[in-house]
Amino acid sequence: MKKIAMIGEGAWGTAIATVLARNGHVVALWCHDEHTKHTIKTFCRNDRYLPDVTLCDAIVPSSDMRAVLSEAELIFEAIPVAHLRSVLKLMKGVVRDDQPIIALSKGVEQGTLLVPTDIIRDVLGKYTPTAVCMGPSFAREVALGQPTAVEIASDDASLITQVIEVLQNDYFRIKQSQDVHGIQLCAAYKNVIALGTGILSGAGYGDNTTALFLVQAMREMETLVIACGAQRETVHGLAGLGDTILTCMGKLSKNTALGRMIGSGALSAQTLVGRNDLPEGVNTVQALHQIARQRTLALPLVSQVYAMLFDGGSPGQLVHHIIHAL
Repeated sequence: MKKIAMIGEGAWGTAIATVLARNGHVVALWCHDEHTKHTIKTFCRNDRYLPDVTLCDAIVPSSDMRAVLSEAELIFEAIPVAHLRSVLKLMKGVVRDDQPIIALSKGVEQGTLLVPTDIIRDVLGKYTPTAVCMGPSFAREVALGQPTAVEIASDDASLITQVIEVLQNDYFRIKQSQDVHGIQLCAAYKNVIALGTGILSGAGYGDNTTALFLVQAMREMETLVIACGAQRETVHGLAGLGDTILTCMGKLSKNTALGRMIGSGALSAQTLVGRNDLPEGVNTVQALHQIARQRTLALPLVSQVYAMLFDGGSPGQLVHHIIHAL
């Protein structure tokens, strides 16, 4: 049995905490929201994010960062990338050098254009031991024990072994990868693809159009990954193709749902400004648009989705592009 910290009481953090607890470990769960902390502690339920899942009493919620981290042998973080830096600053000075951090966040930080493991090292120190664990995994299904597989990557082989030992079980399987940055770039970009497929669906376009969009999007994912020095093969693995299939075709994707609302006209792009409850793809499309401009990199689908959200674009323009890009 290990003592493990989970930073973030959202659906994904709670789901992974559930896996760890079922595997026999004690999980100190840091909660930003006091109400969520109270419901987990009192009723063993996270009513806000996973209301139909009964949580193990080995998950101990707390809003005291120092108490959560004090005895942790491993630290998992599941914070939206837009807020990750500010939470890491709360951890700074509390985290010890012998406490590895496993990133579960998916996205790219606006401005710095850093992926989660790089944000961690930027705030906590460049020698902070880190790993990343990502793949096709809806939180609710993981929490309910549905068969799931993800990828893990780290510069530290011993850390990969530790994470597999605490996290893997009969229904939650882990595949090793050497591509730390590639996994994170794929995981970020797939949320932009999900926004695009949602926009097409909401605008009334059919499966043929969506398939054409997806083929071109996977090529664009390759362009991004290779340009950033990562491995082409990662695009076709769990964190790339696997997570894209899940997010675009599954029924639980918040990014796809938001895209549908925008594509149908039920939600205008102007209403996105200032909202704190937006899925990760909204932050990511802005960051990837920034990468494309800085590197003079052709990411036309990112540009089209960005235009839909922030620059007055239309679903028709997106379809015109994918038809004429053949």
